[in-house]
Amino acid sequence: PLRFYVDQDALSFIGAFVSYGPPPPSTPASPPQNSASNGEEDDSFFQMCSIRPIPVMIDYKPKHVNIESLRGGNLLEVFNFVPLEGAEMTLNQVRLNGVKGIGKLINMIKLQWLRDVTKNQPHRVVKGLSGIKPIASIGAGIADLILLPWQQYQREGKIMRGLEKGAKSFSKAAAMETLALGARLAITTQTILEGVEKNTTGRKPSFEDSSLERNKSRFSEQPKNIQEGVAQGAQSLARNVNEAVQTVLDVPARGLQGDTGRAAAAARAVPVAILRPVIGATEAVSKTLLGLQNTIDPSKKKQTEDKYKN
Repeated sequence: PLRFYVDQDALSFIGAFVSYGPPPPSTPASPPQNSASNGEEDDSFFQMCSIRPIPVMIDYKPKHVNIESLRGGNLLEVFNFVPLEGAEMTLNQVRLNGVKGIGKLINMIKLQWLRDVTKNQPHRVVKGLSGIKPIASIGAGIADLILLPWQQYQREGKIMRGLEKGAKSFSKAAAMETLALGARLAITTQTILEGVEKNTTGRKPSFEDSSLERNKSRFSEQPKNIQEGVAQGAQSLARNVNEAVQTVLDVPARGLQGDTGRAAAAARAVPVAILRPVIGATEAVSKTLLGLQNTIDPSKKKQTEDKYKN
């Protein structure tokens, strides 16, 4: 299938760009002119438009939901509630005749695709929802555990090889989804703790340990294997513990600035001393799990590089 990594802002821009039209005349009393010469009317005509079925796989990152647009009947807003990860669907065949205007053509194609997806392929969309995908993947592994032996028995009258393949498929699916869930929980915990630290101390995350400063996802730079994941995790833990220790050691030096300086330094040192090692530990866990995930399935690393390509 065609692979798409789509951000809501980018999608909104594309939609606005495609549907763009010249503004209406600023003065209603102005004399009438040839609209075609002003570019206000699209005189293009499509005698026939035929598009074959297009299989696609979509990762979609929503940022906000327009409730008013949803109430107005815009079904596309439904997709802005939950992110999509690897949602597979087929844009069905389209055949249109006698359409005037490229804007109208695009809208008709879009409506046909949307109608088919919502009517005939909602199960495919649901499987790609961020919270549902792990369950769907494990369910597919369970299905392989049952179906592969049965298929082999029908073909050859034996089941051992089918059992072996089914068990392998199930164990890989379960392991991959468990690792992905663990990494996601660790990264979420790290993000929350860094937010708590920033709110309590006013400290901004350093360049080394913050993907937010660079406006990058924490999933964008993953270790390629378990060895690299352990190494990166150890570096993160050591860096954060060292920063906590350094912050505590700075408290006596602040004493030279008087009681006010010492009190302020102590107030800042306490949350840093507590949170920094935990932040380092959660990042170490996420790096290790991502490294193990990419060792089991190296294609995950390639997918991540494609998704977060600069």
